[in-house]
Amino acid sequence: MIVSEFMFALHHPNYLTNSPVVYNSPAMDSKTLNVLEYPKILERLAGFCDFSASMELARSLEPTDSYELAISRLAETTEARKILSLQGIGVGAAHDIRPQADLAARGGVLDPHALLDVKSTLISCRDLKKNFDKKADEFPRLTLIVEGLPETFGLVDAITRILSDRGEVLDSASPKLADIRRNLRVAQDRLMSRLQNM
Repeated sequence: MIVSEFMFALHHPNYLTNSPVVYNSPAMDSKTLNVLEYPKILERLAGFCDFSASMELARSLEPTDSYELAISRLAETTEARKILSLQGIGVGAAHDIRPQADLAARGGVLDPHALLDVKSTLISCRDLKKNFDKKADEFPRLTLIVEGLPETFGLVDAITRILSDRGEVLDSASPKLADIRRNLRVAQDRLMSRLQNM
């Protein structure tokens, strides 16, 4: 997965809502864009994306008539190309967690594997922020995007406390669960002991 596209997806305001991206740029009308085969260019760009949210955003890009915005986008692209050549900066095991975020926002319950996807994505965000803290002078524009990622240490810790890496609910999930499992183990040991004495 490419760092720059992951950051772009997380930075975009519609990332967590799974809403379609709408740009209202009067730079070019749709006929001109079609003559220039702009949709084919966007589809080709989307083909280079590994992150599903980035693919959607790539397909929705429109040109701008703002010189300043164009210069800013080019500077971000230059930084992104430069960072791709570096070793040790990546997003690790990040996932597209928009469906999980939507479900949680509606009060739904996430299954263990969905929670593990959330956890690994949040850890990837945390690691990305640490890496960019060290390279803020070299990548100022991308660092600004990364600084906008949320701090979610409490959520990562909570998921770690209740789930194993295989998605199994741990005894530490709640004191009552720990007591129940302890009592079950004691009962099972007694039963095995009686069976062996027969």
